[in-house]
Amino acid sequence: MELKHIFINNLRKFRNSKGISQMKLAEMCDTATSYIGEIEIGRRFPSLKLIEKISKVLGVEPYRLFIGEINTSQGELDETITLLAKMPDEIRLNIINRISAGFPVFDETMSCDGSDKNDIATFHESNIRVRE
Repeated sequence: MELKHIFINNLRKFRNSKGISQMKLAEMCDTATSYIGEIEIGRRFPSLKLIEKISKVLGVEPYRLFIGEINTSQGELDETITLLAKMPDEIRLNIINRISAGFPVFDETMSCDGSDKNDIATFHESNIRVRE
């Protein structure tokens, strides 16, 4: 899919998920409602400055507006489910909650120095204990 269409689909998806109308988004970004409409139908494309405003209003990092759907095989899904099942409850629930909320599983707010054994960023597959 073309990057422009990925942006349009994500803009619409994030806007709708926040319950924000085109008119409200335009108002919050200090632009015309018709301009947001033209962006969403692919007639126009926003400047980087407007993309930053839009992402701030929608509460997402700008790069997330350009990420397309991920095609995952059933084998990869099964492997992920098996790995999650083996994780301690606290870590598994943290990952599931972050995914459900649309947040990246690992981000810059998480430490990776190994000081917190419950931190999912420091969790390593070798630490998994199989549940009986």
